[in-house]
Amino acid sequence: MWCDLAKLPETPVPEGIRILQTPHYSMYQRHPHPYFGPITTNIRRHELNRLAHLAAQWPKRFFDFVALAAGNRPVGACSVFVTESVAGFYDVGVLEKDRNQGIGSAMIAYALRFAQERGTTQAVLLSSGMGYGMCGRVGFREVCKIAYWYRR
Repeated sequence: MWCDLAKLPETPVPEGIRILQTPHYSMYQRHPHPYFGPITTNIRRHELNRLAHLAAQWPKRFFDFVALAAGNRPVGACSVFVTESVAGFYDVGVLEKDRNQGIGSAMIAYALRFAQERGTTQAVLLSSGMGYGMCGRVGFREVCKIAYWYRR
């Protein structure tokens, strides 16, 4: 999906939700990561370490965002890699019990404006069927379909 950052719709943040850059990855030792789930397996630890590594390698390009509910409980997360003209969105997710409340849309809208403030003019992401409507509400449009093929 693709988004023109010059045409972003207004997207409200649900009451009781705060959206900010991920302050520290250790929060996911106490709470499930909204995209990866509980950090209880080697692959999930690797994914969390990957995010921390990317943030350390490219501190002016790679950003993680988190949607926090009461008690600083992470309920949504997304990663964004910002270049001069395009922001790439990755690992976008909202905890299952917190879906369908506008949290994902608000979080992506926040990250889109963040990228826009840094001079980026467009954004791209791969969306699952589940996330398709959420991405459309914040300005993304389908430009092509991509299928994955895995060989045994």
